[in-house]
Formats: sequence, structure tokens, C-alpha cells
Amino acid sequence: MAGSVWAAPAVAFFYGSNPPWESLQAFDLVVVDPGHVPDAQVVKLPQTELVAYVSVGEVHPSRSYAGRIPAAWLRGENRDWGSRLIDQAAPGWPQFFSESVVAPLWEKGYRSFFLDTLDSYHLFAKTAEEKSRQEAGLVALVKEVKRRYPQAKLIFNRGFEILEQTRGDVAMIAAESLFQGYDAGRAVYRKVPQDDQAWLQVQLKRARDEYGLPGIVIDYVPPAQRELARQTARRIESLGFIPWVATPDLTSLGVGLVEVMPRRILVVHSPLASEYALRATDAVRYATMPLNHLGYMVEYVDARSLPEGGLAGRYAGVVLWLETPGTAPERTKLAAWLALRVDEGVPVALVNEIGPLLEPPLKDKLGVDAPTVSDQAGPVSIAVQAPTVGLERQPRPHPSEFQPLTISQGRTWLTLTKGAAKQVAAAITPWGGYVMAPYATVTLSSGEQNRWVIDPFAFFRESLRLPLMPVPDVTTESGRRMLMVHMDGDGFVSRSELPGNPFAGEVVRDRVVRKYRLPMTLSVIEAELSPQGLYPQLSGRLEAVAREIFSEPQVEIASHSYSHPFNWRMANRKDTAEGYHLNIPGYKYDLQREIEGSVHYVQSRLAPAGKKVAMFLWTGDCIPGRDALAWTQKVGVLNMNGGDTLATHSNPTLTSVEGLGIERNGLFQVFAPNQNENVYTNNWTGPFYGFERVLETFEFTEKPRRLKPVDVYFHTYLVTKPAGLKSLDKVFDWVRAQELTPVFASDYARKVEAFRNMAVATTSNGWRIRGDGNLRTVRLPAELGFPNLRASQSVAGFNQHEGETFVHLSGPSAELRVAPQPMGGVRLISANAAVESAERTEDGFRWNLAGHVPLRVTLANAQRCRVRAGGRDLVPVRGRDGQFHYQLNTHAARPFEAICRN
Repeated sequence: MAGSVWAAPAVAFFYGSNPPWESLQAFDLVVVDPGHVPDAQVVKLPQTELVAYVSVGEVHPSRSYAGRIPAAWLRGENRDWGSRLIDQAAPGWPQFFSESVVAPLWEKGYRSFFLDTLDSYHLFAKTAEEKSRQEAGLVALVKEVKRRYPQAKLIFNRGFEILEQTRGDVAMIAAESLFQGYDAGRAVYRKVPQDDQAWLQVQLKRARDEYGLPGIVIDYVPPAQRELARQTARRIESLGFIPWVATPDLTSLGVGLVEVMPRRILVVHSPLASEYALRATDAVRYATMPLNHLGYMVEYVDARSLPEGGLAGRYAGVVLWLETPGTAPERTKLAAWLALRVDEGVPVALVNEIGPLLEPPLKDKLGVDAPTVSDQAGPVSIAVQAPTVGLERQPRPHPSEFQPLTISQGRTWLTLTKGAAKQVAAAITPWGGYVMAPYATVTLSSGEQNRWVIDPFAFFRESLRLPLMPVPDVTTESGRRMLMVHMDGDGFVSRSELPGNPFAGEVVRDRVVRKYRLPMTLSVIEAELSPQGLYPQLSGRLEAVAREIFSEPQVEIASHSYSHPFNWRMANRKDTAEGYHLNIPGYKYDLQREIEGSVHYVQSRLAPAGKKVAMFLWTGDCIPGRDALAWTQKVGVLNMNGGDTLATHSNPTLTSVEGLGIERNGLFQVFAPNQNENVYTNNWTGPFYGFERVLETFEFTEKPRRLKPVDVYFHTYLVTKPAGLKSLDKVFDWVRAQELTPVFASDYARKVEAFRNMAVATTSNGWRIRGDGNLRTVRLPAELGFPNLRASQSVAGFNQHEGETFVHLSGPSAELRVAPQPMGGVRLISANAAVESAERTEDGFRWNLAGHVPLRVTLANAQRCRVRAGGRDLVPVRGRDGQFHYQLNTHAARPFEAICRN
């Protein structure tokens, strides 16, 4: 890592197991316990350097090398931490430390080391002579490490006494408890006395001013006192030191020079019969999309398998969405777990089933009561209804659903009365919030459609106290809504009703692929084309068609399985499998064969040389288990399909817009942005022109919020019907008339994966955004202002849509500064290509753009600029209201630049 970063890095300490890498990547240096991260080379964080924690003055019995330390080298015990004290003057200790402690870590990829317990010798060395011997031993140890590993960077924890002798050997110095500390013996937090504060400040300033060492201060604050942690960090920073304020076990995300916004929500659901049942829960169907849109990934957990340990810092909040009340012991256990979340300051939101809130002592702690009221005569009336209630359906209280409930503190969203009884049915409270059934969502009388009663965006934002922040956005690239095209291979072998009755695959080749030169991800089912499949007599002709399609440069290759499982759960059961996939003579269902085997078939027989199969598209019910997801990961292909986004004019509801996908124990299924023609044509029973109604879905998911990219998603058999082909042409005509950025389906899947792992952090003057570079758009709420392009780094421009600002990032790490109003100067409003890189120049801006279609670029404030690409000057095709539009015949411009006069 560059020396300039070491001069003033954002530093974090995390000693716990399973470090949250997506959050820790926001820091420049992260000190970890190598016992929990044994191989530093496995952790690929290009902007972050890992630093190995090593204890010098003490050894805990759990360390692998502890048993090999001679007993004669041990000088007592630190009972507060359960460790043994080491004699630093013992002959052979420097060599042992280098060989047994540092060397294994060096081999694992660590190049920086945090040397802790350098002052532990004070616990047993009481005379000046003995202290001198110990300090000489420490110097010898440091010198030995640097002799063997001259490139190693060392951070001292204190060690002020040996700074003169180790000048040039140490890169930074740290100290604990400047303002806020922790007494391990008494297990209490404490404020550091003024005299101790003054002494430590003198030592840190001396290290900085005399030895040129950046100073790190580690203070300790209870997890629920986040604001105190922020104030302490700013106080440390104001003195010119690098802060880290966290809990004393250093297993939580604290506050440093940057503060990471936790971007995970833990959603607790009712116990399930199997992992496949998760897909149908209301928590997945309804809660996921609003939380995703607000910028959060959702992690699901069974109410019987609640995580242990603290959640503060890792999770932004907890949503409890149960479909059954559970048993009395389950409610009691859940209530106790929720109480711990409240104690550590993690907001909690309950939807529909609020039984755990009524369990003592939680109900008293939260100020919730369900009083017994004898006078409940008469109808139910609405006494209070907030504007956030009645979004898609007005509340319709029924006497049978009335339940007396009161709160001692909070803002009421919906209050009902019945006689003398009162029911606060929805409220935002100091600890979170809740909404009782049936005032979250309702099912219409037809039984086929649902509606939100409350505004889910507002409810989750307010109950979970979600802060305003730049939101990673997977709908938009370079300021324009993304366009993708993908096809499930069903019916490739089907004969069309067009003249000559060509195969559907041939129609796709001639009337889709060669007509619409857009990036598209197309798949086949192996059993439909293979010589060993269902139609061996047609295999030669069908495979030749597939090869022609896959050889087109704008076509990305995908597999749609071997035998097209209709129901992945049932197909995985040996007793029922044969009824849940295509009936191929001699074939018994095999998951590996479906995924790895079909990918190998497409790659070896259909793909042109040098072109890899990129994706696996789920089939049938599109509910794979974790085992299937693991196979796609093992094979090295991205996955997509599933999700039931189907909002239309006749079904205009957010309950029919699904989230980005579903996580299963760390693996992720990416949902398709919207549904295909099968559902628009009533399961392919007609009308066969029904796919044109996907345009209604595109419009619904664009305003008033952009919720999805545009996905022209269809099956091969759509083109077998003239009406189906005509509907597809109509959709493509609409697409070509919009300002969109075409991408492959794999690009979208990578952005979804990147969304899950991006870090968004506050800095002293803005925001730090880090990821893998695949997702390069963040959405800025209006309240945060506009990007200040002059002060930002790796920010290429911005566009506005429906009151929000879509910011284009030009790299995996960006520093975003904001201003109350848009600032002058040329900027990129939008392009139908990705921004590979961008830089501000002395007299303008320079971008490298690369796309899949002829370039279309819109700039702002370019009236005094000379715009060039490909070595020639460009003339805008139109310009008004400060916007200038340019067209190129090429798909890339490296660079596209604006040279402006002052």
C-alpha cells in the first residue's frame, strides 16, 4: 500500500470470527486476528490492507505456539484476559517470535503486523533495572523481525519506551483509552481521568512530532451509545490522531475516520418445512423489494435459529415478519432475543404478528400494553390515520380483527376505537415500530391480488431509523436505465406457425438476433438439442442453429439445464424426481448433470472457440436449493431467474414487484427483473399477443421510483405464434425509442452481487463508496444535495430522475462530496455505455466510455467546450436547456473529452 495511505489511513480493528468484509473494505488498514483469518491471500480487498494482530508481551493458551514456549520464559499471568506474561529478556525469544509467530503469517500473505501488549512487562518488572532489561528485549525482538522481514510494516500498541531505539523500524503507533476506556477486571466502561488523558496525549504527540509516526487511538464505548462513539471519534480526530471507537472485544464495527453504514437487515420468519418454503413467505415476497430499494440486503433467519452475539454495527435493523404466532415458549424466547437487540440499540420492526411484544418483561420495557376493556360495543372507527397509511388500499377495520393495544411513547400511524377500547394498530416508536394485521398488506376479494395498506418504504425507513445515504443502484448505468434481453431456451425445437414452419430457434436467429443488434443472453435446454436427448434425429440441424446464434458477437451464452426441472424441490427427491423434469429415456435426475453437465455440453458442442458460457438460467418454478446454487458457483457461471415482478394496469401494486433475489446461507439467487411472456399470456393459453403488456410493467417500475431495469425476457416458443412474434417486435420497438443503456444479463447479475458487497461510509466531509467495480451507480436522495464534481474523486457525472440524483462512479473506490445545488462546469449527464474511467482535467473532463451499441452521450454545460472523440471534433445533434447530445457510430470512445474555455 502506498506510503501516503499509511500517513493518514482509515483504520479498523476487528478480532471476531467471520469478519464483515463488505463493510471492512471501506477502511485502508484493517487489523484482524489471524486465528480467524488464517490466510490473508484469500481475502481480496484491493483497496484494503490486512494487518495481523500479534501479542508480544503475553500469550493466550489458545494460540497454536503457546505450548512451545519454554516455561522459564513465562513470568506470571494477566488474569483479566486469561493470558501468560512473557519475559522479553529471555534468550531466544526474539528468534522464537520471528520463526513461530511472524513467519507463518508472512507465508499466509500478511505484510503488516500490529504488535500488542508491548507494555505488559510493567505487570512484573518493578525496578528500573528490570524494566530496562525488558525494554532491551523488546528492541531486540523488533530488530530481529525487521532483519528477517525488512519490508514488514509494524504498528506498536504503546511501546513509547522503545521508540528511540526502534526509530525507522515502526510505521505507526497506537494507544488505547484516551477519552473512553474499559476496565476488564470489573467489566465496566469508564471515562478516562484527566491526568491520564493528558499523559497519553503527550506521548502520542511526541511520537508524531519527533518520530513522524501517525497515531491511532482506540477508545471503548457501549454498543448502544453510537452517538457517544461518533463524538469520541471526532474528538480524537480533532487532535490529529486516527480514531477507532468500538467495543472492548473489538468484534463490532466501530467508528473511525469513516463510519460504515450497516447495509444488512435481518428478517426473522416463521419456521419452515424446508429451505424451499422460504421463497413463498410474505417476508420474501413483500419486505425484500422495499428494503433493497432503500439500499439494504436482506438476510433471512428462522425464528427457531436466532443468531447469538451482538448485531450492532453489522445490521441496520431487525424485521420480524411471522406468519404464525408460534408456541408460548417460542414467543418467550423471541421476546428475550428482541430485548437484547433493543438494549444494543438495533431498531426492531414487527409486521402482522406482534405476539412477542406482549410477552413480559418485554412489553413493559417497550411500553406496550394490551389492556382488558369491558366496553367494546359498537363499530370500529378510525381515530388516527397518518398520510403513510392507505397507499394502495385504505384500511378497512373489522370488529373481529380489533385488539386493544396502547403504547406509552411513539408516533401513531393508525389508531382504531371500539367503544371505550383503543387499538394503536401501527406506530413508530423509540425502539422501532410495528404494524398489526391486516394493515400492512391485504388480499383482495378475488384472492389473486394483494395491496399495501401502509407505505412500505416509509415504514421501514422510519421504524428502522435508516439514515439517508448514497444507495447502490442496479437499475441504472451511466445515468440511463439499463436494458437487458434474455431468453429461456424452452421450445427451441418447436415448429413455428410462420410460412415454411421453421423451428423456433431458427426464427430467433433470423427475426431476433440478426434483426436487433442488442446485447442478449440466450440459452438452450440440452435435452432438446443433444444427440442423446429427446430429438436425436433433429440434433444436427438444431445444434447448427444454436452455434450460429452463439457465434454472434452480441449474444451471451447460457444454459437452461439438461432436462428442465419443473420443480427443483420435488426433482431433488429420489421418490418423486421422475415426474418433475422432461422425460428423457434412460435418464435419472442428477443435479450435477443438470448444471455442470449442461454447461459442459453447451461449452464443448455449441460455443465458438474462446467464448465461455456465462450464465445458468433457472427453470420451472425457479426455486433452487442451496445445493443447486453451490453448483453454479463451482462451475463458475452466474445464475438468474425467478422472482414474480408482474405489476400491470390491472394489477398496479408494489406487492407484485419483487426484490433482487434470495440469499441461502451465503449463496445468492438473482431474480429476473420482471416476468416473461408465459404469465402475460395466461400460461401460454392466450391471448398470444399478451407479452406486449410487459410495457405496462416497465412503466410501473419506472415511476414514481425506478425499481427495475428493463428486461425483455421471453421463451423461445414465443416466436412460434405470429401474434407472439408481433408482440416481441412491439416491445423491441418501444425499447429502441427509449434512452437506455444496453447490458448483458451477466452484467446485471454481477451488479446484484456487487450490491450485496458494497461499502458505503460517511467521512468527515462526504461519503466513501467501495466495491468490486461492477456496480458504478449510486442514487442520491434529494435531501443530500448534488455531487460536487470538483471535490469528489472517481465521480464521472450525474443525472436526475423523479427527484433523485443518479451518480456515475468511474472506479471501484470513490470519494463523493456533495453541495446544496448543482455546480457549474461540464459534466456527463448520461451515456448508453459504461464509464470505464474518468478524470477531471485543467480545462474540462475526460471519460473512457465503452458500450454495446453506437454511442449516445449527453453533456451538461458544454456550450463553451470543444468535445472530441476518436481524434475528431464532435457537433451536438441537438442542444437546449444546458444539455448537449452527441452521437457516434462506434461502440466505444477512449477518450471522450470536453475541453472548455473559462
